[in-house]
Amino acid sequence: MTKRILMTVAFAVAMLALFGVDDAHSNSSSPPAGNSSAPGQSSCGGNNCHSSATNSGSGNVSISLGDGLSEYMPGQTYDMTVTINDADAMRYGFEMVAFDLTDASVGQFGLSGDPFVEVRDIGGINYVNHKFVTVGNPNTFTFTWTSPATLAGEISFYVAGNAANGSGNGGDEIYSSSLTVQGVMNTGIEEDMFATNLYPNPAIDFVNLKLDNYSQPETIQIIDFNGRLQSESLISSSKSSIYIGDLAPGVYLMQNEKASWKKKLLIQ
Repeated sequence: MTKRILMTVAFAVAMLALFGVDDAHSNSSSPPAGNSSAPGQSSCGGNNCHSSATNSGSGNVSISLGDGLSEYMPGQTYDMTVTINDADAMRYGFEMVAFDLTDASVGQFGLSGDPFVEVRDIGGINYVNHKFVTVGNPNTFTFTWTSPATLAGEISFYVAGNAANGSGNGGDEIYSSSLTVQGVMNTGIEEDMFATNLYPNPAIDFVNLKLDNYSQPETIQIIDFNGRLQSESLISSSKSSIYIGDLAPGVYLMQNEKASWKKKLLIQ
């Protein structure tokens, strides 16, 4: 009898795993790791967890760093939000990671008082995700992210959001999105103190520099945010055009050789 009961329970669990994942309360307690839509991870849509294909619904999920920032500075803590929009949803959930260009987890997520958010470290990856969501929970989740202590270049946040309709008969919609931010350094110098204008910025092949206090020819340097010199150009007037077509896209510092002024330069 005991063996028969165990077999029945095992069969029921197998059937739930096969047919009921979409309806099993949408993992309201906590989502399984590895479903943030990041490279090498699932988004939990389609045949992976939920029946609906990812981003096939009428809603969306979005990420915000601070007040819509596209840059970060090392060792800083930022407020973050994830918002899921779907008019038919009755409950919301999400999972998010932050990866560098090598797809390694970077920075540290933290709590900011949202009762529906938790932070976990699983398999060397720092996750932020929903926990114990209830019917009618807010569609916006709030938390923090502390950037790496040293500049890590370009960092991408990847999120998968679940908009559940609470029917128990399928219908959950899965949405994915990402946000890429570029690391910058705080130079400690007012950028416009001496350099009147740097344009266009962002630039592609050439950037124009106009100086207020020009008195003699001087060498202009372009430095990456690891402190490495990338180019030097000698200018002989207060207005000059500098070729940057050999530089990779990213964020740089432009300065004169004495470093008496600095300007942030974005290259596309």
